[in-house]
Amino acid sequence: MSYDGTSRAVSWKIEGNTFNMDLVIPPNTAATVFIPAKDAGAVKESGKAIAESKGIQFLRMDNNKAVYIVESGHYAFTAN
Repeated sequence: MSYDGTSRAVSWKIEGNTFNMDLVIPPNTAATVFIPAKDAGAVKESGKAIAESKGIQFLRMDNNKAVYIVESGHYAFTAN
């Protein structure tokens, strides 16, 4: 997915017990992203632990959602 300023910059779906989100943050910006999860350890980006992914900083858990600051780029989040 690429961002051209007019297309959707996020898509998500739930398959079984897995939440999937494809996200593009435009250049020179950042976003606060909420991922539904019981704990932050359940969230992955491109199949890797968040700690191994560049451009993502965990902020907190908030009402069964993991909250992150995400720098510009393309991300594929999953959570069980």
